[in-house]
Amino acid sequence: MQPLFAILQVVSELEPFGRLDTDEPRTESAFERIKRDSDARFAAGCALFSIAAVLHGVGSIAIVSIADPKTNSALVDLIVKLGVFGLIAGAILIAIEPVSAYFGSLGGQLCGGVYLFFRLRESALGYEGIEGLEQAEYGVEMSYLVTIALWVGLAILLAAIAAIRSMVSRRLQLGRDRKGL
Repeated sequence: MQPLFAILQVVSELEPFGRLDTDEPRTESAFERIKRDSDARFAAGCALFSIAAVLHGVGSIAIVSIADPKTNSALVDLIVKLGVFGLIAGAILIAIEPVSAYFGSLGGQLCGGVYLFFRLRESALGYEGIEGLEQAEYGVEMSYLVTIALWVGLAILLAAIAAIRSMVSRRLQLGRDRKGL
C-alpha cells in the first residue's frame, strides 16, 4: 500500500496541467472578473435578463391588478402608469447593460401585456346581472389595440434608449483610448 501512496505523491507534485488558478484566493472584485472573463460576462448578462424580465412582468401585473379600467379616463391612466413604469425600469436596467436588459424588459412586458389584454377584454365584455362586473365604456377591440400599442411603443423607446447608451459608451471608450488610459 505504501508504494501506491509514494507514486501518488510524486504524481501530485508534478502538476501535469501547470499551475491552476483555482488554488489561489481571488483578490479582484466581481466587476473586474466580469470585464476579464467572458463566462462571467455571459452569466451576468443572463442574470440581468432574468432580473429585467421578472421586474417588468411582476411590476406591470401589479399595476394592472390594482387598476379598475372601466372608464376611458381610467384606461388612459392605466396606460400612462404602465408606460412610465416600463420606461423608468427599462432605462435603469439598460444603463447597466443594454442588450440583455432590453430583451429582458420586453419579455417581462410581454407577460404583463398578456395579463393586460385579458383584464381589458374581461372589462370590455362584462357580465350581465353581476354588480361590479358591468361592461366598460370601451369595446373589445381596445384590448387588442392598447396591448399591442403599449408593447410596440415601449420596444421602440427602449431601443432608442439602448442605442443612445451604446453611443455614449462607445464615445467614452474612444476618449479613454485616445488619452492612453
